Amino acid sequence: MTSTLVQSMSTLNLTPKHDTVFEPTRVLMSLPSPPPRPPGLRLFYGFYVKEEWLLQYAEQHMAGRDGRQYDKGLKMDLARRMLVTVTGVKSLTFASGVPDEAAIAHGTLRQGRGCQFVPLLAVCSSRRGSYFSRPTQSEYDHLEKIIGRPAKWWVEFD
Repeated sequence: MTSTLVQSMSTLNLTPKHDTVFEPTRVLMSLPSPPPRPPGLRLFYGFYVKEEWLLQYAEQHMAGRDGRQYDKGLKMDLARRMLVTVTGVKSLTFASGVPDEAAIAHGTLRQGRGCQFVPLLAVCSSRRGSYFSRPTQSEYDHLEKIIGRPAKWWVEFD
Protein backbone atom coordinates (compact mmCIF):
# COMPACT_ATOMS: atom_id res chain seq x y z
CA MET A 1 0.00 0.00 0.00
CA THR A 2 2.83 2.39 0.77
CA SER A 3 4.49 1.75 -2.58
CA THR A 4 1.18 2.43 -4.33
CA LEU A 5 0.83 5.72 -2.50
CA VAL A 6 4.37 6.77 -3.41
CA GLN A 7 3.76 5.85 -7.03
CA SER A 8 0.47 7.80 -7.09
CA MET A 9 2.08 10.85 -5.50
CA SER A 10 4.88 10.86 -8.06
CA THR A 11 2.38 11.11 -10.92
CA LEU A 12 0.22 13.72 -9.21
CA ASN A 13 0.00 16.94 -11.21
CA LEU A 14 -1.39 20.14 -9.67
CA THR A 15 -2.67 22.89 -11.93
CA PRO A 16 -3.70 26.23 -10.48
CA LYS A 17 -7.12 27.64 -11.29
CA HIS A 18 -6.74 30.85 -13.25
CA ASP A 19 -10.44 31.65 -13.42
CA THR A 20 -10.53 32.72 -9.76
CA VAL A 21 -10.35 36.50 -9.45
CA PHE A 22 -8.63 37.87 -6.38
CA GLU A 23 -10.59 40.68 -4.77
CA PRO A 24 -8.72 42.74 -2.21
CA THR A 25 -10.27 43.18 1.20
CA ARG A 26 -12.33 46.33 1.58
CA VAL A 27 -10.18 48.70 3.65
CA LEU A 28 -12.43 50.84 5.82
CA MET A 29 -11.56 54.44 6.55
CA SER A 30 -9.49 55.16 9.63
CA LEU A 31 -11.23 57.13 12.33
CA PRO A 32 -9.87 59.23 15.17
CA SER A 33 -10.78 58.04 18.64
CA PRO A 34 -14.23 59.31 19.59
CA PRO A 35 -14.72 61.58 22.59
CA PRO A 36 -16.51 60.21 25.65
CA ARG A 37 -20.11 59.40 24.81
CA PRO A 38 -22.82 60.82 27.07
CA PRO A 39 -25.05 58.05 28.46
CA GLY A 40 -27.97 57.23 26.17
CA LEU A 41 -26.67 59.25 23.23
CA ARG A 42 -24.73 58.13 20.21
CA LEU A 43 -21.93 59.89 18.41
CA PHE A 44 -21.94 60.75 14.72
CA TYR A 45 -18.84 61.03 12.56
CA GLY A 46 -19.69 63.59 9.94
CA PHE A 47 -19.61 67.06 8.46
CA TYR A 48 -21.57 70.10 9.55
CA VAL A 49 -23.33 71.51 6.50
CA LYS A 50 -25.39 74.57 5.84
CA GLU A 51 -28.79 74.10 4.25
CA GLU A 52 -27.78 76.60 1.58
CA TRP A 53 -24.73 74.52 0.62
CA LEU A 54 -26.88 71.42 0.07
CA LEU A 55 -29.44 73.38 -1.95
CA GLN A 56 -26.71 74.91 -4.11
CA TYR A 57 -25.06 71.50 -4.64
CA ALA A 58 -28.38 69.98 -5.73
CA GLU A 59 -29.15 72.83 -8.14
CA GLN A 60 -25.67 72.66 -9.69
CA HIS A 61 -25.94 68.92 -10.31
CA MET A 62 -29.57 68.45 -11.34
CA ALA A 63 -28.66 67.78 -14.98
CA GLY A 64 -30.80 70.45 -16.60
CA ARG A 65 -33.90 69.95 -14.46
CA ASP A 66 -35.86 72.93 -13.26
CA GLY A 67 -35.04 73.16 -9.55
CA ARG A 68 -38.06 75.35 -8.83
CA GLN A 69 -40.38 72.36 -8.88
CA TYR A 70 -38.68 70.80 -5.83
CA ASP A 71 -39.12 71.96 -2.24
CA LYS A 72 -36.13 72.50 0.08
CA GLY A 73 -36.38 69.13 1.81
CA LEU A 74 -36.44 67.21 -1.45
CA LYS A 75 -33.52 69.22 -2.86
CA MET A 76 -31.46 68.54 0.25
CA ASP A 77 -32.19 64.81 0.00
CA LEU A 78 -31.32 64.93 -3.72
CA ALA A 79 -27.98 66.52 -2.80
CA ARG A 80 -27.34 63.74 -0.27
CA ARG A 81 -28.21 61.04 -2.81
CA MET A 82 -26.00 62.71 -5.44
CA LEU A 83 -23.11 62.70 -2.96
CA VAL A 84 -23.74 59.00 -2.28
CA THR A 85 -23.64 58.28 -6.02
CA VAL A 86 -20.57 60.39 -6.75
CA THR A 87 -18.47 59.26 -3.76
CA GLY A 88 -19.73 55.74 -3.08
CA VAL A 89 -20.39 56.55 0.59
CA LYS A 90 -23.58 54.50 0.88
CA SER A 91 -23.91 55.13 4.62
CA LEU A 92 -24.27 58.93 4.24
CA THR A 93 -27.26 60.14 6.27
CA PHE A 94 -28.66 63.30 7.79
CA ALA A 95 -28.16 63.72 11.53
CA SER A 96 -28.24 66.45 14.16
CA GLY A 97 -25.40 67.29 16.51
CA VAL A 98 -24.81 69.39 19.60
CA PRO A 99 -23.25 72.75 18.57
CA ASP A 100 -19.54 73.46 19.02
CA GLU A 101 -17.42 76.58 18.46
CA ALA A 102 -16.63 75.79 14.81
CA ALA A 103 -20.29 75.34 13.88
CA ILE A 104 -21.24 78.52 15.73
CA ALA A 105 -18.44 80.48 14.00
CA HIS A 106 -19.61 79.28 10.57
CA GLY A 107 -23.27 80.03 11.26
CA THR A 108 -24.35 76.44 10.79
CA LEU A 109 -26.82 76.33 13.68
CA ARG A 110 -30.51 75.55 13.16
CA GLN A 111 -33.41 76.04 15.54
CA GLY A 112 -35.37 73.01 16.70
CA ARG A 113 -37.66 72.31 19.66
CA GLY A 114 -36.52 75.47 21.40
CA CYS A 115 -32.83 74.55 21.12
CA GLN A 116 -30.13 75.02 18.55
CA PHE A 117 -28.54 72.07 16.76
CA VAL A 118 -26.03 71.48 13.98
CA PRO A 119 -27.24 69.79 10.77
CA LEU A 120 -24.84 67.01 9.81
CA LEU A 121 -24.04 64.73 6.93
CA ALA A 122 -23.03 61.66 8.93
CA VAL A 123 -20.69 59.04 7.52
CA CYS A 124 -21.24 56.64 10.43
CA SER A 125 -22.21 56.59 14.08
CA SER A 126 -20.83 55.01 17.22
CA ARG A 127 -23.37 52.19 16.93
CA ARG A 128 -21.70 48.89 16.07
CA GLY A 129 -23.50 48.21 12.77
CA SER A 130 -22.97 51.73 11.48
CA TYR A 131 -19.34 51.81 12.58
CA PHE A 132 -18.52 48.61 10.68
CA SER A 133 -20.45 49.83 7.61
CA ARG A 134 -18.36 52.97 7.27
CA PRO A 135 -16.92 53.83 3.84
CA THR A 136 -13.49 53.02 2.50
CA GLN A 137 -10.71 55.55 2.88
CA SER A 138 -10.85 56.53 -0.80
CA GLU A 139 -14.64 57.04 -0.67
CA TYR A 140 -14.27 59.21 2.43
CA ASP A 141 -11.39 61.20 0.90
CA HIS A 142 -13.53 61.96 -2.17
CA LEU A 143 -16.41 63.17 0.02
CA GLU A 144 -14.06 65.27 2.17
CA LYS A 145 -12.66 66.93 -0.96
CA ILE A 146 -16.16 67.85 -2.18
CA ILE A 147 -17.24 69.26 1.19
CA GLY A 148 -13.94 71.04 1.71
CA ARG A 149 -13.11 70.13 5.31
CA PRO A 150 -12.58 66.98 7.39
CA ALA A 151 -15.35 65.28 9.32
CA LYS A 152 -15.31 65.00 13.11
CA TRP A 153 -17.17 63.30 15.93
CA TRP A 154 -20.40 64.97 17.08
CA VAL A 155 -22.62 64.21 20.05
CA GLU A 156 -26.16 63.41 18.95
CA PHE A 157 -28.67 66.22 19.44
CA ASP A 158 -31.60 64.71 21.29
